[in-house]
Amino acid sequence: MSAPRTFKIEAFLKSREARYISLEKSVAVDNMVFSPLETQKNRIKVSFTIEAYSEEEAKDKAQKLLNSICAAFLLDTNVAMRVDDIDIVEVREPHVAKAGKMVVIGVHKIVRLKDEVVLGVAIGESHLKHIFEKAKRMRNLDERLIRFLRWYAWALLEDDPIDKFAHLWIALEIWAEYKGYKKGKEGEKAKMTNTLVHECGVNEEDAEKMYIIRSKLFHSGIYTEAVEKLPQLEQCLMSILSKIKHNIFT
Repeated sequence: MSAPRTFKIEAFLKSREARYISLEKSVAVDNMVFSPLETQKNRIKVSFTIEAYSEEEAKDKAQKLLNSICAAFLLDTNVAMRVDDIDIVEVREPHVAKAGKMVVIGVHKIVRLKDEVVLGVAIGESHLKHIFEKAKRMRNLDERLIRFLRWYAWALLEDDPIDKFAHLWIALEIWAEYKGYKKGKEGEKAKMTNTLVHECGVNEEDAEKMYIIRSKLFHSGIYTEAVEKLPQLEQCLMSILSKIKHNIFT
């Protein structure tokens, strides 16, 4: 089997302009460097290397690691971040030497994950290292929990209340599946109503209303009522987030 290849990763983590992570200087943690961007305060550059057998494997490893870091930031600071761009550079050492020195060739490719979708939360070096330790503990976390945190973070990054409601509901659906509410022969409405009642303390009447609003939004495009129930859904997801924090870090 061939030896793994080395890939240099440069990624950008983006938060809202109104609420972002603020770094005063570059900070090295293990083999990663977190750097502020002077012209874009709501973005942080993360640089590191990964060993992988292919570019796709390197991208997958980098994405999972960065997702864990974003999740750790969210749980520790309540600041939502997303992976904006990933820049992958393969570093190879050819057999031919030049002037007695090894020539390093960079094979460069940009992998764009998404298009562009005020309060600066200052993070010092010790705090960043603390968050990074949390991220390392989360690398083997159930994939469903990582996905829940990612959809919850995307909801926090949204300005539009309807889009926020949709993102929060998808996060709730993932949580319902994770907790086992999706099992059984009950209909989807009953399953999600039970999730709202038992996980969030919503009374049954309100839970049924929220599901009906969800169905109107997703299946008919009727969204006016979603704004009214958004604060209640936000509170529900915040209570679930508190449970995740407690289970992971205590």
